Amino acid sequence: MDESRGLKARILGGWDINPQATPDDNPQLSDIISLDVLQQLQDGFAESYNVASIIFNDIGKPYTKPSNFSRFCEIIRSTPEGAKRCELSDARLAQLVSEGSSAIASCANFAQIQDAAVPLYIEERLIGTWGIGQRLIADLPDDKVREYAKAIGADPDELTAAAKELGTGSKQEFQSAVSFLEAVAKTISLMGLQKIQQSKLISELEDAEKKLSEYHNHLEELVGKRTIELEEEIKQRKQVEKELKESESKFKTIVLNSPDSIFITDQEGNFLFVNESASDMLGYTRDEFGGMNVSDISSPDDLETNLMYFKKLIESGELFMELNLLRKDGSIIPTELNAFVLPDARVYGSCRDLTERRKAEDAIRKSENKYHMLVQNNPAVLWKADDRGHTKFISDNILNVYGYSPEEIYLKGDDIWFGRIHPDDLKKVQTAYKALFDKGEKFDVKYRIKRRDGKWIWAQDRANETIREGGVKYAYGVFHDITEQIKSETKLRESQERYRMITEYSNDLITLVSFGINPKYLYISPSYERITGYKPKDLEGKNALDYVHPEDRHKLIFLLKQYLSRKAEELIKRDESTTHETISFRSKTKAGEWIYWETAAYIIGDKILLVSRDITQRNEAIRQIKESEERYRTIFSSANDGIVVMDTKGRIIEINRKTYELLGFESGDYVGSELKDLTNILPPKSLALVLKNLGLRMMGKNVPPYEVTMLTKSGQEKSVEINAVPLKKEDKIIGNLTILRDLTERKHVEKELKESEERYRLLFESTGTATCMFGDDSIIQICNLKYAEFAKIPRQEIEGKMRWYDFVAKYDQERMKQYHKQRSTGEGNPPNEYDFDFVDAEGEIKNMHLQIGILSEKKLCIMSLIDITKIKKATEEVKKTKKYMETLIQTSPEPIITTDMQGRITSYNKAAEKMFGYTPNEVLNKSSSIFTIQEDETQQLMKINESTKGITNYEIPLKTKEGKKILISLSYAILYDDFGNPMGAIGVGRDITEQIKNQQELEQINKRLMRAKSELQEKAAELIQANNQLKDKMNELERFNKVMVGRELKMMELKNKIKKLDKKQGWDE
Repeated sequence: MDESRGLKARILGGWDINPQATPDDNPQLSDIISLDVLQQLQDGFAESYNVASIIFNDIGKPYTKPSNFSRFCEIIRSTPEGAKRCELSDARLAQLVSEGSSAIASCANFAQIQDAAVPLYIEERLIGTWGIGQRLIADLPDDKVREYAKAIGADPDELTAAAKELGTGSKQEFQSAVSFLEAVAKTISLMGLQKIQQSKLISELEDAEKKLSEYHNHLEELVGKRTIELEEEIKQRKQVEKELKESESKFKTIVLNSPDSIFITDQEGNFLFVNESASDMLGYTRDEFGGMNVSDISSPDDLETNLMYFKKLIESGELFMELNLLRKDGSIIPTELNAFVLPDARVYGSCRDLTERRKAEDAIRKSENKYHMLVQNNPAVLWKADDRGHTKFISDNILNVYGYSPEEIYLKGDDIWFGRIHPDDLKKVQTAYKALFDKGEKFDVKYRIKRRDGKWIWAQDRANETIREGGVKYAYGVFHDITEQIKSETKLRESQERYRMITEYSNDLITLVSFGINPKYLYISPSYERITGYKPKDLEGKNALDYVHPEDRHKLIFLLKQYLSRKAEELIKRDESTTHETISFRSKTKAGEWIYWETAAYIIGDKILLVSRDITQRNEAIRQIKESEERYRTIFSSANDGIVVMDTKGRIIEINRKTYELLGFESGDYVGSELKDLTNILPPKSLALVLKNLGLRMMGKNVPPYEVTMLTKSGQEKSVEINAVPLKKEDKIIGNLTILRDLTERKHVEKELKESEERYRLLFESTGTATCMFGDDSIIQICNLKYAEFAKIPRQEIEGKMRWYDFVAKYDQERMKQYHKQRSTGEGNPPNEYDFDFVDAEGEIKNMHLQIGILSEKKLCIMSLIDITKIKKATEEVKKTKKYMETLIQTSPEPIITTDMQGRITSYNKAAEKMFGYTPNEVLNKSSSIFTIQEDETQQLMKINESTKGITNYEIPLKTKEGKKILISLSYAILYDDFGNPMGAIGVGRDITEQIKNQQELEQINKRLMRAKSELQEKAAELIQANNQLKDKMNELERFNKVMVGRELKMMELKNKIKKLDKKQGWDE
């Protein structure tokens, strides 16, 4: 074999080429990269992206063994016919990519299976196709699978079972895998191009060597040994370059595409990357994000808080919270943020738009606020309780009425109700409440109950019916505080009784005083002591005026004046008569109190007889009666309920203002009318019921409140509750007091309450998250359809039967039960959201994110679940891929170093450690100038790189830790973030110190050869000249020789002639 040809083959490292072809004519994939290494790369990629993978040529023949192939495809390829069809499918993919771009297409055998192919090119020539697939995008019909199995000679049952094992995935994940393959294909193409360029260079060197050998064959032995050494070095260099390219081909950049908005920032909050979802959510383009900071998307009101949480994230390493973000158009958007710090100190954040969820929550909140306003503004207390008397809901105004908050009532059960009812009333309340649940009878009871402060109040409690919810019967009722009403009635009766007693049992006081300016007590009746505290004997002889109120003394003095006047008349007329006057005055008791007296004064002779009656109580009674009447009149006129007073015959005596307002009539209408004539107010059915109940009351029978329909002046129907009580005088019924309560508003409230509950149930069922509620016993009381879907059990088999931890993986149960215990008892600080593994009825495990809250008034826990299985799997795949990439870099035989834009070293592999002698701890975060000889060398490289978009095989002198100078062939590139902003640089070096030394030595040899050539050329010229001179001499010699030969011949002829003459003459003897 030609020696130069062998050198070329060794340098090219085994290219499969024609003897007349140049290395770039027909390179094969195996010439670019080792098939073993290619197999390893293919296996790692298939495992990372969970796809099947194979690399084949343009007619479908494989270069590599299949990686991660499903059992389904392995069965097909195991049959001759199936393998043939798969090769045709692969060839079709190769044909699709022949135009130079990647292709995604359905499998030629099954349209439900998605495949893809990425072309591997060197310049314009296709050298291979990398195919991936076996990703199921729709279910495979069993009949089609079985039919295909028969066609290729496979077992139909086995192939059908294998089809059900095929993995599924999103188109987005599949596109991400294809994008990564495109980057790998580009790297392999670059390797091939570099090998072609290297082969051309080697060919040129061989041509130069061939020309030199033609001129200097005699020097070939001299340089042969050195040439062999150079060939070995070149071979080693090619091996190193090959390994470097294989390492580079395995390095990739993964860009996550997610429906959630994803951000990556540095430690100062400057954006390094955002995905399309983030751009869509906030209205900025990805290029605009390149110059922005997290503070630019924080609302002004939340800026300080958000920056504080960002600092907290940097310190703790992770953060989960809700925050408001500022859109480009100035609007505020609520989001849920999940962020953590990456190993390289960058900050990763995932945001979810909460706008729709907030709208739903706001709608619920408005509904609840409206409901609460109705409840709070209603003087009556609304409640909901079960058959045991356990309150499940009660309006907040119970605190003002009863002294206990709703939370305390929920916590204490029936003891807070039945346990505080007056013993005399307890049995009737319990009996009526039981009848409500057992018989459906209306519950309407008046009873006494003790407030928190120990005071007894009167209550009227009503409930019309029960409603079954979640398998439990509940009563909805209204609670009225009627204490003041009872007190008013009691005071009215007491006032009337006192008046009667004063009228019938009053004791008169009789006193006799002397006549004069200073009248003295002469006699005082015994009742005086009981009334005033003074004993009669203690007052006898004392001035009566001293005990009379100063303001009333003039009344007695006037009486004396009148006595003197009449006495004078009697003396003149000589006619004695008795003068009688009635006066009232106040006198002081022994205790210092003043008593009112109504006194009949009789002037008898020289004495005055006073018959006095203590009217203090009567005056007080009169005052109280007036106040009672005023209160009654005020209550009657200003009551919120209508009041109608009738006599025993049903004739209307009085109607209050509220009744007229209720029915829309003018004041004074219908007074004096009889009940039976009110046909324009009461429809026939209602009138008959009212007349019937009136008759029962007149007979002394108790009639509970009942509901009728009444007509307003405009003809509008209104639902009215009638509660009537008989009016009695001395136990005799003298009339009837009827209270009319407008139920329209209450019915409206009840309607809105039902609508609110219906909206809540609709929201509960239609929310996108799985939700359930459970109590202290952990039994799920209610769950929505999404929860049942997750559990794979019908709702009716879950609600009221199963516990929440029945769906929790055993290894998570203890932790979650502890959280539940802390949450129920209020001890500790359990998290409100966390991740756990959910196990459905079929044993399948899903990764769930849980959010939980507690309704303190009902002691119910509300649990919401979000399936994060795919997110968690994607996160694990990212971690696995990152670890895979880091391993590739660290195991690369070539030194690889990355820096930030300030030239600080951010990564440093083992090959670099071996070359420069520094450990990673000695160089990380240090300036890369520790390797350079010239201080500004790094900045110059960056400037050159920015203008040329990359540097390849740039020769630069560097120094090791010991100060040794080495010459490096550097391939250097700027790293850009997704916004196109430079974020750092990566350099891959190769020590060419010895190579350059050898090249320099070769150059010296070449120079010496050139000098030798010149000398040889000069010698050759001299030799040619000498040869020409020699030729001239030879010609001369030849001519001389010819003369000399002729002469010699003539001499020999003469000698012969002489000899013959001598012989003839005999002279020879």
